Parts: sequence; C-alpha cells; structure tokens
Amino acid sequence: MSPAGLSLRQRATAAVLSTGQPDPLLAAAKAALAGLPSGSIRAARLATTRMHVLPADDQPPPPPPWHVGEGDTWQIDLRLLPSRQPTGRTLRLGLVDVGATSAGERALVNLMYAGWLGVTGSPAACGDFLRSVALELAVSPWTQALPVVLAGGLADLPAVVGHGRFRYTPTATIPADQALPPDGPAPVMVLMGPATDRQVQVLRRHVAAERLAVVGGLHGRWQVDTDTAILLPVRWAIRPASLSASRYEQDLEALLGR
Repeated sequence: MSPAGLSLRQRATAAVLSTGQPDPLLAAAKAALAGLPSGSIRAARLATTRMHVLPADDQPPPPPPWHVGEGDTWQIDLRLLPSRQPTGRTLRLGLVDVGATSAGERALVNLMYAGWLGVTGSPAACGDFLRSVALELAVSPWTQALPVVLAGGLADLPAVVGHGRFRYTPTATIPADQALPPDGPAPVMVLMGPATDRQVQVLRRHVAAERLAVVGGLHGRWQVDTDTAILLPVRWAIRPASLSASRYEQDLEALLGR
C-alpha cells in the first residue's frame, strides 16, 4: 500500500491556500465516505489508493466498490471511484487525522463515534497534537459542518474560519449561547487547557448524550498516547500528529492573508 505522505491537515491547508482546487486524495476519500452513515465509522486508515474503515458494531457492509476485507474492515480502492465526483454535499463526519502508521497510512478517528478522544503524554507533545487537530478541524473538507469550541487556547483561530463556526472560551465550559442540538451535528470541544472535576462531569454528561465530542484531557474511551505512540482501544502504532507553535503561527498568518 502506498504511503499517504502528508497529513490531512497539511493537505487541506495547502488546498485552502491554493487556487481553490481540492486535494486529490481528500476529494477521493470524501467521495468514498459520502455514501456511509456517519455513525457507521469508528476509525479508518487512508493511503494514496486505498481506504480501510473500521466499522461500528452490527453495521451492514456498504455496496461496491466497497468490500469486506481482513478483520471485517471495509475497504475501497479509491481508483475505482468515478473520475467526476458530485459536488456540494457537506459531510457531517468528525474524522480527524491522529497520526501516521508505520506503513505511511493516515490513521483517522471519528470523533462522532469516539465521543471523547483523550490525549496523554508530555505537555509539549499533547499541545502539538491538539494544535494539529484544531487547525485540521478548521480546514478539513469533511468537518465543514461541525461547530468547534476551543477551550483554553488558540483564541486567534476563530478569525480564520469565520461564519461563527469556531468559538473560543477561556475555560473548559460550553459558551452559554452554544447550541447543543439533539440531532447533530454535535459541537467538538478541543480542550487546550485544564478542566476541573466539575467541568469534566458536565462535559461527560453531554458526551454520553451524544450532544458533544471532546478532544483532549485524560478521560476518553479512545486515547492517543503521544509518548508510547499508541492509539487505544484499537492499539494502532502511530506517529502522532503534531503542529508546533511556530508552524501554527505561520499557517495562521497564511490563512488570514489568503
């Protein structure tokens, strides 16, 4: 399987800064995912020609060109998709790139399924990971419908997104006027700062009710350990996604100036 190379954040950022042409790999993957219910995906691995999806329990397999592969994963050869893809459909998926596998695939987690994606490891590595996820949520073609709350950091990022889709709050609390709809798309909170026990309890209730997804902290059923480079519970060995503060500032300046 050919390596996917650049992260989804890098590809999506480059596409936004270009003449508006979509990244070919992201466009193909988006077309492949368009026919799948958002709740049917737990995680996925993306290479330059193929995508493997780890489905949720008791999901019927999708129609061709998808097929069931090893370990009951759903697999698709992206080259089998029509060359002309339908436009205009907005995906309500929370797939984010959490890192690269040893084979060079991009490992993706569906936040709408995971509910809470915890991040453990050194503070610096966790910060770099969360920064990467936050910027990816801003530019990715398949998170365009998701409201995002940035809690405790990256207060300058909402200006890049516009249209009120991104909100900043200094603490791990949901803004009073932030809608938590019963029928999605649920907002995603990127937890850049600490949270009190009381705040965690409130967030957990919203996650359990599927009215919120959270990235960050120690409390998720899904976890990225930036020290051991393991994605739990699937135990995929990954090189975690990372975006340094200096590179973030460069990307932010480029996006604001486009």
